[in-house]
Amino acid sequence: MRQPSVLKPLTRQHRRVAALVAEGLQNKEIGARLRLTTGTVKQHIYEIFHRTGCQNRTELALAVLRAGSAPQVAAER
Repeated sequence: MRQPSVLKPLTRQHRRVAALVAEGLQNKEIGARLRLTTGTVKQHIYEIFHRTGCQNRTELALAVLRAGSAPQVAAER
């Protein structure tokens, strides 16, 4: 499925983090799944917000779900 432009500037790692945010995971849980520190997850989320214009986790989750990329990213694990 084609991703809307809001998610295009994201790296593969950013898309993974965004998908896990969309699943409702907290930073610590995302870090455990992706083997990242909580600080690294926070930095990725900050960069994702900056690149997409999303202002919070809810907006990001909606963007990911609208793009239909949550299942696709989850499959990359």
